[in-house]
Parts: sequence; C-alpha cells; structure tokens
Amino acid sequence: MYKVIIQYQISLARHYEDLGLSRFLEDFATPKDWEGMLNAIKDIEKSITQDLSIMNASTLVQIDQTLKKLDGDMERSYQMMNEPKVAQQARLQSFESQYKTECFEGTQVNVLEQIHAWIVSPGPEHMYWLRGMAGTGKSTISRTIATQCLNRKSLPETTCLGGTFFFDQNQGELSAAPYLFPTLCTATADCLPEIRPEICEVNKDHSNILYESLSNQWKHLILEPFLRLESRNSHNRLPKLTLVVVVDGLDECSSGSDGDTVGTILDLITEASQLNSFRLKFLLASRPESHIFTSFDAISRSSTCLRTSELQKIEPSIGFEVPDDDITKFLRTKTRETTERHSNLKTDWPGEKALDGLKRKADGLWIYAATACLFIGDKNLKHANTVEKRLNHLLRENGDVTTPEGTLDAMYLRILKSSVMQSAVPEEMDDIRSLFQNIAGTIVVLCHPLSTSALGALLTSPSCNEIETLLSELGSVISMGNGQDSPIRLAQLSFKDFLVNNKRCIDKNHQVSKEERHSYLLKKCLTTLEETLNQDICGFADYGILQEDVPLNKSRSICQSMSNILVCTGLSI
Repeated sequence: MYKVIIQYQISLARHYEDLGLSRFLEDFATPKDWEGMLNAIKDIEKSITQDLSIMNASTLVQIDQTLKKLDGDMERSYQMMNEPKVAQQARLQSFESQYKTECFEGTQVNVLEQIHAWIVSPGPEHMYWLRGMAGTGKSTISRTIATQCLNRKSLPETTCLGGTFFFDQNQGELSAAPYLFPTLCTATADCLPEIRPEICEVNKDHSNILYESLSNQWKHLILEPFLRLESRNSHNRLPKLTLVVVVDGLDECSSGSDGDTVGTILDLITEASQLNSFRLKFLLASRPESHIFTSFDAISRSSTCLRTSELQKIEPSIGFEVPDDDITKFLRTKTRETTERHSNLKTDWPGEKALDGLKRKADGLWIYAATACLFIGDKNLKHANTVEKRLNHLLRENGDVTTPEGTLDAMYLRILKSSVMQSAVPEEMDDIRSLFQNIAGTIVVLCHPLSTSALGALLTSPSCNEIETLLSELGSVISMGNGQDSPIRLAQLSFKDFLVNNKRCIDKNHQVSKEERHSYLLKKCLTTLEETLNQDICGFADYGILQEDVPLNKSRSICQSMSNILVCTGLSI
C-alpha cells in the first residue's frame, strides 16, 4: 500500500511541476487515471483491514516468535561480524601504522620505479615477490607503495589500494593466517563499495566463514564476489580497475600444524588470474626462506603470473666526487637534524670521516642505519657530549666481526651497555639486571603488545615510572608510543631474535630465556586472575540471573579481559 501511495504522490507532484500548457498537452496525449490510483489505494486498505480482522491470538503469537527468531539471527550475524578475525592493525591507516616509516625521500628509487611499472603493466603477472635479507628495507618499500596507491601518486586514476596486511610475529593476530583474507575483504569493500552486495550474497549460507579453511575464505570473501561483480558489470558500467594488495612479512606468518600455510596462501592467490575487468595485483614481500622460495619457484615454473625482484645491500659510494648512496643520504640528513637540536655541536658535525665510519658499519643494511640514528639522535638526550659519546661508542672497531648480522649484534650490545648499564656500580648490577629482565624480557615474549599501564598492572613491580625510565633509555630499539596507554612495540624484530639467542647476545646480563620469562608471566597472570575473578563479576547484585540474560556487551567485555590476561603466556580460553 505504501508503494502505491508513494507512486501516486510522486506522479501528482511531477504533474503540477509542469507549466499549465505542458500539463494540458500531457493530459491530452497520455491522460493519467487519477481516479483508478485512488481506488487502488482504497482497495488495498480494505484488504489489509480484512486480514487484520481475521487474525487470532495464535497468529499474533506466531508472528512474535518469528520476529524474535529474526532478532536472534541478526544478533548472531552481528556477533560474527564483530569477532576479532579482522586485524585492524594490519591496515595501512591503523593507529599503530603512524609510527612506521616510509622510504626516505630520494632513496630506493629504482626499486619503486620497477614496482610502479609492474602495477601499470597490462601483462599477466598479478603477483610480485619482493625478497631480501633482514634489514634491506622490504617493509619500508611495501609501506611506501601502499601509501602511493592510496594517494594515487604517479599512478592512473583507475589504480587504487585494495588492502594491506603486514605480518608481525610479535602480535598474535598479525602472525595468524586466518586473519588475512577477512582483513583484505573488508579493505576491498571499503575501496570498492559496489562489491559489498556480492560479498553478502556469496556468504549468505556461510555464517561461519571467518572460521572456515583458507581456501573457503579466499573463495567466498575475495574471488567469487569479484567474479560475480564482473558478471554483473558485463556492460562496463564500472571502469576497469586495478586494486593493489600489499602483503608484507610472509616469513612471519605462523605455519599451521597441518602443513605449509604460506604455500597455501600463494597457491590461492594465483587464482586471481581468472579476473578480467578487475585486476587484483599482489605485492608480496618476505625474506627468501627455503619453504617460501620453494612455493614461489613452483608458481614461476607452472604459470606466468609471477614477477620477482631481490633487494640487495646498498653498495657504498666511494670517493669525494661520487654522489651519495641511499644510506649515506639518510645518515647525512639524520645527523644534520641532530646537529640542529644541539647548538653545542659544530655545524659540520659529525664530519665526513665519522659518516664514512657509520656507512661502513651499516654495510648496506637500512636496519643498522636507522637504529644507529635513533640511538645517536635520541630526542631525550639533553647534552651534546652524550650525543658525541654515543657516536664514538658505535664507531669503535668490532674486532673480527665481518657479517651483517655480527655488525648488527655488536651495535645492539653497545646500545644495551650504554643505555642500561652505563652508570651502574657493582652493587646495583643485580637489581638492574632483574629490572631489565622483568621489563624488556617480558616485552619480547608477549604474544600481544601491552601498554605501559597494562604492563605495570600485570607485573605490579616494577612500577610504571620504572618501566618508562628504562624504555626511554632504550628508545632506539623499543617504542613506547604516546602515553601510558599506547602499546609498547619492538622497533625491529631482529632485536628480539638477538636477545633470545645466547650465541648472538653474549652478554649474560641481557640474555633472555623464553622459558623463564613465560614461567614468570604465567605466575603473574595466575595472580591477576586470582585477584580479579569473583562472584557476580558483572556487578548485577543478583546471583540468580541466567546466562542468557547477561547483556552481550558485558559478557564480551569480561571474556575479552580474561583472554587478554591469559594470552600473555600463550594460553587461550
């Protein structure tokens, strides 16, 4: 009835919008049956009245039960959509991403140009594997490309960012493959709203898709919605689009007990070659670990959908008239920024000899250059002589260290000795060692990063102030973010690898035993549970309340709190 009434009102409004002569000619040529429309409305109203009059009490009860069932179905759908299977931190514009860096201006130009050429290429390669050893800048390049696609910088208007996922083994959901395709699905829906109805239609019979296999998730969340949209777009209502998907850190994706998870993901992504008017292009970055290399090698031998590129160490520029290499450009700019903050430093500090020494120490690795600049140029340093001491500390000879990993380890040791133990007297050594183990040791083994306030509440001792003091001294390797409620994160994964490997970290004061730290955390978590769990934890003051009567948001909040406590030790509920 409402439909007929609206049609009648629209027709009447449009009719009287026209000029009098136009209305007359229109009525003459195609007269409208105004009386018939009114009679139709009256007939529908009469029919509804008759239907309502014959409804008995049982019919109304049945309607009420149906509505309750629908309400329950909607609630379950809401719960499914709000389950933590979408890793918001993996997205480019997440809160955590604001602390991540992009390529320094004027560096990595050749690599960025190669990836741009692949993005705009009409060729069959929809997968690009960027591989390189740790510290060569893979993640920074991935983030830079993602930002350029988001802003369409030097790219066609028909190219956009389809989604990102930055794997990180330090964070539970960012190392788990089941979060990958749901996260990319939500990102593509944001980028291309026209695909949302297709996603809903494909998954109407898959209410548990977030918990199904990787194959089903790929099929129902990514591939089939795009194939359906292509079919519906057969008349080219939408332009041909290229959606670039950036997946970084494949080597940090945890493998399931049932096989090679990364290999499964790569095999599924090859199926994107079925798309025509919509192109999904995947930029994939990782270390060249053997199982990943094997999977890519199999793809390259069986299809033409893959392009590869290997990041090499930056070769240092030699000679005074030779243009600066990328790392030298970076070091020169960052040390200049430090000079501007300290008026007592000479204007040409640190000088070409010191820059050349830092460049040799970096040995072509961005991770060394970036960490060294954070250490030397720490904004918490108030005195220029402390800056000079830190620079000289890094420039000391490493003895027989010749490998990039050895150079990095030597730098980490010097940072730890300068920051943690520099002013300690023998009587304080045990206390400082315990403080370091309880704070830094805990941070490196956590499954999920905690904030300063959360870590202080969990550990009870040391205090939040002691945590902040130690972490401010370790700012070049551990980031506190902004304020006590920001998550504490390792600046580099290699720092964790260094601390937990006693063959690399040869200073026993700083060696971290994962087994000891997990045991320590378990005790702290159990203590927290013992102090937290109690009757009427929801605060209802009614011990007879039924479980189904507990509000969903309250139940979810309590479960999440308990889960956060236990997940610190790798347990789950």
